[in-house]
Amino acid sequence: MLEILSNKCEAYADDTKILAIIKNFDSILSLQNDIDKVCKWSTDWSTELNFDKCEILHIGNNNNKFDYDINSKPLTKSNCEKDLGIYIQSDLKWNTQIKNSTTRANRVLGCIRKSFKYPRPEVIKLLYTSLVRPHFEYAISSWCPYLEKDINELEKEQRRATKLIPELRNLDYSQRLTALNLTDLRTRRLRGDLIQMYKLINNFESVDFVNGIKFNSKISGENKIYNLRRHSQTIVREKTGKCPSRFNFLTNRIVNNWNQLTQETIEAKNLNSFKSKIDEWLLKRCSNRLL
Repeated sequence: MLEILSNKCEAYADDTKILAIIKNFDSILSLQNDIDKVCKWSTDWSTELNFDKCEILHIGNNNNKFDYDINSKPLTKSNCEKDLGIYIQSDLKWNTQIKNSTTRANRVLGCIRKSFKYPRPEVIKLLYTSLVRPHFEYAISSWCPYLEKDINELEKEQRRATKLIPELRNLDYSQRLTALNLTDLRTRRLRGDLIQMYKLINNFESVDFVNGIKFNSKISGENKIYNLRRHSQTIVREKTGKCPSRFNFLTNRIVNNWNQLTQETIEAKNLNSFKSKIDEWLLKRCSNRLL
């Protein structure tokens, strides 16, 4: 089915998404033709579509939100869709994703609180890192929060978790994290972004970016010219205009921190070595911030 479509299409199991950039009337017709092709293909192969589960998500403030139909029935317009566990909104904000992540985490935290009358630090830490924190970090490179209210909402859940331990309850948040050998969620997201960028640059993972990763041509390529302040894989932030979601996209939000790494760090021979080096860098950075 994917081979007969004109627009980009992504499929996982029985879930299929057609992605189209609407610029003119021809692109509208192209998308509608693809929808018709899917309908015909499903009929030919006796795999009828579930019309109630077919929806269209218009993305972008300047989207004209044209109507499309399946077998002459108009498609329902949606403001938010769940895709592989991530809630994607039409405005590309992450309110729904944050809400669902914190709700699930709260539910687990409640179970932990009720299950232990005298919680020991090592037990609470193990339960938190294995059962609660993953809700905040699943596919985080894709939906990393950039609004302060969303960042604080996630951090608030970790604050609550560290207060489950009676002997740490009266300490400051930073002191509780130190006692449990944990870092704040913002630092963990930064660490995850750096690791993800290392994987992408070294082709450990293949991601089909629209604009790709832009390297600084003055200090990369065959004639590498760089000084102690810049390494050979310095990346450049793209011009995004007034689009906060694109400005905070992975390859843009990581620019400043990635460019601060040393040549030795970005030339790490393997992923584990890179992780060790950025852990040292993050520890030094956190220490300087506290001082």
